[in-house]
Amino acid sequence: MRVNERTALIGKSVVLVPYRREHVPTYHQWMSDPELLRLTASEPLTFEEELDMQKKWQEDDDSEYVIIEPKEHPIQIRPVYHSLYKNPVELTFIILARSSDEDMAQADVGNAEISRLPMIGDVNLFFKRVGSNEEESISSQPAYNEVECEVMIAEPAYRGKSLGFAALSILLPYATAAPPAGLGVLPTSLVARIGLENAPSIALFSRLGFVKIKVVEVFGELEMRYQGVVVGKDWSDDWHIREYPSSI
Repeated sequence: MRVNERTALIGKSVVLVPYRREHVPTYHQWMSDPELLRLTASEPLTFEEELDMQKKWQEDDDSEYVIIEPKEHPIQIRPVYHSLYKNPVELTFIILARSSDEDMAQADVGNAEISRLPMIGDVNLFFKRVGSNEEESISSQPAYNEVECEVMIAEPAYRGKSLGFAALSILLPYATAAPPAGLGVLPTSLVARIGLENAPSIALFSRLGFVKIKVVEVFGELEMRYQGVVVGKDWSDDWHIREYPSSI
């Protein structure tokens, strides 16, 4: 999405950067792994298809407005997410790992240093319109919109270190912060759909304030929604935004 094409989110253990062309070779290698394809419910792509997909994600337009009508709030106009009434819009960040050294983790990190950090996975938000006919005009009867969250730690050496949790715990406050600092997503619109056998991901989203809503047997999935009593209580407040130019 254009909204994050020059944005880096800096945390203590991870840095999130926009998915760019230079990331495609490694990403394509990850998504050639049958197990990752299974866990992410993805289809294998050729390298050329992956390049086209990266370009689409980067250039997704998000400049228009939609109406959001959550159950517990009056109708509001919020920025972001063009084409919710047609196709889902995807926001993708690549997860980079910072040094585990405590002194290094406390220090700020510059753009040149960011570009040298190892890629370990990705994190995504899918903006969807649900609850009404997808062909309806955006100005017609409002629909409740949901934002689906996904995270993948693709590099085996970095699994089991709470880095997926670290990535989401800085992405979610960015997504829910009011514009222009954030995206203005309503916390109650956040949802995760997880394979029933994926116990680590279920535990991860539980830590982030998501609760189990229903099992979708036909897809073998558990649906979880954010229902934190205090919004963001389980998310990190130790992060900041840095402009991340396309040429470093």
